[in-house]
Amino acid sequence: MADELKFRIRDGVLADEGSWLYVWRRPDTGEIVYVGTTGLPPVVRAWLHINDNDPSIGRIRAVQPDALSGDIVVHAFRVRPDLDRRDVKRALLRLLDGESRGETDAWRAAGAIRIRLDEAAAQPPDG
Repeated sequence: MADELKFRIRDGVLADEGSWLYVWRRPDTGEIVYVGTTGLPPVVRAWLHINDNDPSIGRIRAVQPDALSGDIVVHAFRVRPDLDRRDVKRALLRLLDGESRGETDAWRAAGAIRIRLDEAAAQPPDG
């Protein structure tokens, strides 16, 4: 069976895809290159990061062009609708910097994402 990706367009605009937190990681070293959030489908946001000449949109291209060489894996995690994706991002960044977890829902969501990232880093890189 073929893979399928389905999304909606309403009145010429992408319909709400929810909130996402995404992490750009080098599979060979586990290095985290970038952490971001979006209301777009994560693959669309990644494309914009790589291809848009506006530095406020094409942030990876503008700020971290070295991230465009070699292999990168982008992990995307849907953020629950009752959480602010920016709060989850801040909590994840603090966890990645070594801070202990807090007790808010954003911290719990970030902790779950951190566990999944650690599990992915422990796996051998795919070809």
